[in-house]
Amino acid sequence: MRRIKDDEWEAKGAGGGDTDGAEWEAEEIRALEPGFSNRTWLDDYPMTDVDQIKRLASALRALDL
Repeated sequence: MRRIKDDEWEAKGAGGGDTDGAEWEAEEIRALEPGFSNRTWLDDYPMTDVDQIKRLASALRALDL
């Protein structure tokens, strides 16, 4: 699966307000990785900023990912 950049979610996710762009990204993820799990992905993602992880997890949940 393509690595999703954290700034991509920042720009297109809940924080950026681009709901159409965020939903497009979510559909792309569902098509490429039908079994996508935000928990598994976040556990494996090399991010260390706790606040950023929380924002990203929230954006993923909002998109039903």
